[in-house]
Amino acid sequence: MGRRGTPPLISLIVTLGISLLASASIIWLRGQDPVSPPGLGGSMTILGASVERQRLLVLVATLLTFAALALVFSRSYLGKALTASASNPFAARMVGIDVRRMGLVAFALAGVLGGLAGVLVAPTNALSFSSDLPLALSGFAAAVFGGLTSPLRTLVGGLCLGVAGQLTAGCLNGSYRLSQRVVPDRGGPAVDAGDHDRARQVLRRGGGKMSRLLNWKTLLVVAGSVAACVAPLVMADLTFFMRTVLAAIVVTGLSMLMGYAGQASLGQGAFVAAGALTVAIGTTRLELPPLVALLLAPLVAAAFAALVGIPILRLQGHYLAFGTLALLLMVQAAMSALDVLGGAFGISGIPAFGVAGTAFSGQLPYAYLALVCLGLVLTLTHRVVHSRFGRGVRALAGSETAAESAGVPVGRSKVAVFALSGAYAGLAGALSAFFTPYVSPDSFPAVESFTYVIMAVVGGLGTVWGGVIGAVVISVLLQVLNSVSSQPGLPPTAGPILQYATYGAVLIATLLFLPRGILPSASAALGVGRRRLGAGAGG
Repeated sequence: MGRRGTPPLISLIVTLGISLLASASIIWLRGQDPVSPPGLGGSMTILGASVERQRLLVLVATLLTFAALALVFSRSYLGKALTASASNPFAARMVGIDVRRMGLVAFALAGVLGGLAGVLVAPTNALSFSSDLPLALSGFAAAVFGGLTSPLRTLVGGLCLGVAGQLTAGCLNGSYRLSQRVVPDRGGPAVDAGDHDRARQVLRRGGGKMSRLLNWKTLLVVAGSVAACVAPLVMADLTFFMRTVLAAIVVTGLSMLMGYAGQASLGQGAFVAAGALTVAIGTTRLELPPLVALLLAPLVAAAFAALVGIPILRLQGHYLAFGTLALLLMVQAAMSALDVLGGAFGISGIPAFGVAGTAFSGQLPYAYLALVCLGLVLTLTHRVVHSRFGRGVRALAGSETAAESAGVPVGRSKVAVFALSGAYAGLAGALSAFFTPYVSPDSFPAVESFTYVIMAVVGGLGTVWGGVIGAVVISVLLQVLNSVSSQPGLPPTAGPILQYATYGAVLIATLLFLPRGILPSASAALGVGRRRLGAGAGG
């Protein structure tokens, strides 16, 4: 992450990998049960109000920490260098600041402050290996709300959000809601002539070499398609097969969003939930035919993605990623609190899928229905990517300002891709709802959305088939880990430890050794091999 020119998306993914490794370490050392270490006991009266000593300690330590940070950033060379590196890295390098070192210092300082927050909060709230997500998201929301340029503004933002959250929780009978106002960074990078020319070149060429499939790729596609059609006939239980195919549908849209459009998302599970809820509510309460519910699911998910995408896509990089993650958590909270969405117990009794009065029986029809949907998704993605709209999307991924100068409607293009990826996720959620048949808030955990990101990165961002390859590789790996963790003699925590540790290790290893993913790296290696063979034959 300290390398010069490292994209924010890569830094975010590496940080996610480190977080997963940390979760595995916590499970290994402390187990999965929440722990609450002892703090300052008792309470004291201040201005007629009873205040717990531990919470008073949290308040005092927070104020002292922010005061120290304010002094560091306003008075010391280190603070000014950190501010300059974050505001304008290029200008900071020109005046002799080591931006890479400042990045490492900022990362270490953030880690120290995060550890301090955990030490202070642990005695007041039982913490587990998964407690880092809501704490980190709340801290990020406070920083964005208050402003990222001043510790004092961040403190004020955190206080405002805390008060708003408590008031909202009281209004909703104890259910937690977080109202967040996000202030996007409207400043864009400077555009040079090279960026502008490259954007126009992408728009003018009709896909070029990218649209011509090599023979070996065609053979692999045919072989993979045949294997996918035969596999359901020889597998006794198709649950693993269905999960893999549905993940491939979601990851295909995510790969298009992150790879082609350059927009990060950690909350695709929100749109999977939208599709699943459309089927669950439509069939059980509105008594819609299953086929109608299935067709409506991607449309509802796409409309939901477009609606939230209009404001949220004004964010970039880390802001957008955490914004989508916050969206997923809000969807989960809404599903738990609102009876119309199933409440805490979810929605069961979803009827079997069927057409013209004929209902599916067993798992096999669902497997082939999922394969048909995956084929349609891949075909549509290929056409979109190689259309004029797709060339415009690739142009804005390189430089949004340059693409806009070349005539690309940046805002509408980003919302359209976001909506299309949401439609794919909604389709997968609808199929999952029919296959299960049960929908609840626990059906869409945040780690599942992280898994989609890992699959997209491993397979290869910005490739049509990379999502399928990543979904297959990670799903098979997880199946192997589940088999290993279920062996006699292993502790119950072996499964989560192996899962989180493998997620983190695979994510970091892929970015280090296969930064482009499996499919692009394999294509590049085969291209080099062909050129060498051609040169040898010519010699």
